[in-house]
Amino acid sequence: MTRAHYFVVAFIITLCGFGLHQALSFGRASYDHYAVSNMLKHWQNFPLEHNNKDYSHFKTRAQQTVLHHPHHAEYWDHLAQVTEWGFIFGYEKRESGLLEAKKHYLRATELRPLWPDTWAALIKLKWRLQEFDKELLYYFERATTLGPQKPEIHLLVVELGLALYANNHFMLINIRPEFNRRLVLGLKHPNTREQVRKLIDQYKLQVVACNWLKNEDSNTRKLIAKCK
Repeated sequence: MTRAHYFVVAFIITLCGFGLHQALSFGRASYDHYAVSNMLKHWQNFPLEHNNKDYSHFKTRAQQTVLHHPHHAEYWDHLAQVTEWGFIFGYEKRESGLLEAKKHYLRATELRPLWPDTWAALIKLKWRLQEFDKELLYYFERATTLGPQKPEIHLLVVELGLALYANNHFMLINIRPEFNRRLVLGLKHPNTREQVRKLIDQYKLQVVACNWLKNEDSNTRKLIAKCK
């Protein structure tokens, strides 16, 4: 075998080794991502079932996914969600934990700027930080523009708007038209109707909500119990 043949064989072996390494890395990241995704769903459905050991374990696995695949937007989004749950559970300090989650969400938006769910998550995070500013309004514009018919966005906007109204917060003025629109859409959508009703009941705003719906048709108004 000539020297040229040795070089070709060595190159092929190296290339195959690199491909195998990449395949194993991708497979491990996918496996970790699947596990993290399932735990996020579990926390969403059973928020009282958590412990520091599990949290640390799944945060490490989420960190591994972005370490091996830093250009995968969903991996960054899930790392942000895990970190935000850490704050909710009390395993992360309020400001540092939420700012870390924010950094990961923003990285996800850089990689996938047209995904409304991540922008919506940033709205909720700013709300947790009590930062009602131009940045929040930018996130709000992105989420509502990119998700005009998404029920998850309907529910978030309604929840935020009702909380702002109940607290007489000036920020409501800036989102009022979209809040009014999402209130109607949220009541009409079968996936969010009951949750919107519960939010209205929670804030004891049935009469006020009926007034907001005064220009809607009777079928829409009847979706709130006290509306005539």
